[in-house]
Amino acid sequence: MSGDRIRIVLGPEWDDKLRTRLGDVLRGLAAVQTSSSWSPGGGGELETVEFSLGDQVLEVESETYIGLSIAGPRELVEKIKALM
Repeated sequence: MSGDRIRIVLGPEWDDKLRTRLGDVLRGLAAVQTSSSWSPGGGGELETVEFSLGDQVLEVESETYIGLSIAGPRELVEKIKALM
């Protein structure tokens, strides 16, 4: 597998249906949460959650005014996007 890492924005950070769907997809892939953080900043919030999927790491970020994004190995991110 390629070492390329990408980040894509799935949609608005406030979309609860989108968050639920992402959670369903991650559970279906047996993702395990390994860390999480939250911080205020610049009139918004940033929440970051890391997941382990086998030997791969996926980062999910929810950032005010930016949206809900996922970052990780290209192949994994594209697979999750397709499942969404």
